[in-house]
Amino acid sequence: MRGLALALVVLAACKPAEPERDPGPERLEAMTPEAITAFTDHALEIYDALATAGERAGDDCGQLAADLRAILEREGEALHEAVRLSSDPEFQRAAHDILVARAARTATLAVRMETAFERCGSHPEVAQLLLQIE
Repeated sequence: MRGLALALVVLAACKPAEPERDPGPERLEAMTPEAITAFTDHALEIYDALATAGERAGDDCGQLAADLRAILEREGEALHEAVRLSSDPEFQRAAHDILVARAARTATLAVRMETAFERCGSHPEVAQLLLQIE
């Protein structure tokens, strides 16, 4: 869960680059504030959906697993990009002000998710799906 919280704090804020076409440093020059903002806001919507799924499921771990699976099928690439970019220092510099502006919402979502997933965190299927989010 700590990896997820870290990813929330340093959300990906650009469209995922295709690895075979990633131009390196030029990629950062192409990141406009608008693109960073749009992707960051989209990532926060995904994390809100994850938290809401956990809150809605309550103790019904089967339902939580089904909801998490659906979200991952729909948004898995964006989540994986958020985690990847969380350790990219160039990206962090480019997105710093936008991430700071969303820090309160990000922190709230991290707490909501951690609380919502506590009840089912040891359920085998839920645990496996949560690993895909980190």
